[in-house]
Amino acid sequence: MNNSFSRFNDNCNLSFGSRLFDNIVKDDIDVNVLIKTKLYPNPNNGEFTVEVNKQTEGTIEEITIYDLGGKILYTNLENGSSIKVNTKLLKGSYLVKVRLSNNSVDVHRIIID
Repeated sequence: MNNSFSRFNDNCNLSFGSRLFDNIVKDDIDVNVLIKTKLYPNPNNGEFTVEVNKQTEGTIEEITIYDLGGKILYTNLENGSSIKVNTKLLKGSYLVKVRLSNNSVDVHRIIID
């Protein structure tokens, strides 16, 4: 794992150090710059939808929510092109990793208010 910066989708195209990112997205998975999923609404109250973009091949295989320290707080193994997520997480910022059936991964930042 290198110390370069990695990009993730938080609707602002922010970047953060790869140490946390590398813990969330392993080296053996292809991480593309093209965002293949959308997450809405954001901010939300713990209920949101993750959806595969129309031009993307594949379906959602796994949704994992992490705190900003990299701890797994929620995992959903439901498959589909649109998944509704309902969590009881406290107010704050979280990272949502979405793994698709084509082994691509998107990471979104969400705010629960």
